[in-house]
Amino acid sequence: MATPRPLVHSEWFDHALAQLGDLPNIEEVLAEELYRLACFPDLVLLVPGCRRLRVYQTRELLRGDGHVVRILIYFALRDRGRTVELQHIEAVEADMGG
Repeated sequence: MATPRPLVHSEWFDHALAQLGDLPNIEEVLAEELYRLACFPDLVLLVPGCRRLRVYQTRELLRGDGHVVRILIYFALRDRGRTVELQHIEAVEADMGG
C-alpha cells in the first residue's frame, strides 16, 4: 500500500471548502477522497497547458437540493512530489448525459 503524502491546505482552499454548501456526509466523503489523493497524487494528470496544476474529481454526490455534483480538488505536488498542496475546491454539477 502507498504511503500517504502530507496534505497542505492553502488559505484559499480552506475558504472555498467552507463555501461548498449543503453536501450530506461531506466530512466523511472528503476524508476518504483526500486519503486516496494523498496516496496516489501522481495518477492525476496535469491540467493541459500547466506544469504543476492537477485536478482530482470525486465520485458523484447528491447535494441537499437534489442535484448531483462532483467535487473538484485543485492541487500541486511540492518538495519533489513529497507534499500535496491543496489549492482550491469546488462543487460542480455532474454531467448526467449518456
